[in-house]
Amino acid sequence: MAAFEAEYGYPLAPPTTWQEFDDMAQFFTRDDDGDGEIDMYGTDVKGGVADFEWMIAVLQAGSPGVVLDADHNIIIDNEAHVEGLSYYISHHCDMDVAPPNVNEVDWGVAENLFYQSQTAMFRFWGHAYRLTRGDSPIADLVGAAPMVAGPGGIGAIPGPWFNIVPKTSENKELALQLVQYLYDHNAMGIEAPLGLAARKSAYAQYADVAGFENLNPLLETLDSPQTIGRPAVADWQQIADEILGPIGSDALTCEQDPAELLAWGREQLEAMGYE
Repeated sequence: MAAFEAEYGYPLAPPTTWQEFDDMAQFFTRDDDGDGEIDMYGTDVKGGVADFEWMIAVLQAGSPGVVLDADHNIIIDNEAHVEGLSYYISHHCDMDVAPPNVNEVDWGVAENLFYQSQTAMFRFWGHAYRLTRGDSPIADLVGAAPMVAGPGGIGAIPGPWFNIVPKTSENKELALQLVQYLYDHNAMGIEAPLGLAARKSAYAQYADVAGFENLNPLLETLDSPQTIGRPAVADWQQIADEILGPIGSDALTCEQDPAELLAWGREQLEAMGYE
């Protein structure tokens, strides 16, 4: 902590802004034993899920949504998308504060890197805090904080889960009763192995309970105006697979201009019928 403050001029604490996150990512990227190999990286870049990860930075940059606005008009090439994509790749392309095999790093790999003390920080779903394995070398050293804020503020993309009752079901009334029960008792999910719930009121019930220190940061992130869901369009998966994934992967080659990649994305969306 003293070394960080001496180098950067402010106390070491969970980062709240892009600049603080960058400072800490650079500070913790180190060769501890002097053999010329990096022993710990400051963070990760999850190129294996590039269809998703870079859009979180787009929201933090201040975009009113990702890819499409609330009226499903194309915004994939707005200023915030360019800024967000540029920031996303900077940890790999400019700062070298993440393991270099970015295309092999997905959520599972990123989780393992962190719990094996090979990365100092990782941005992940909030429930990961309670999934810390007891045999991890950092089992008693993990903390949780709200998602970092870019120029537009704190931002994230919620991951929705759905309970669906098919129209062809022979027992729709029973199924709806089950869905209602799950809704009314949603807090039970927080004590289940994954520790997930679908209602903020459920998280609030446990937010101040020992062992659930991740929930207040999670609630603060969810309450941010820049935490915005994916566009509710029927062909979203196609957009993610055929447009967003290639944009993220190509950007991580560090050889293509983010603005040009996003302009290509607009062309693809226009070809699909969006304006």
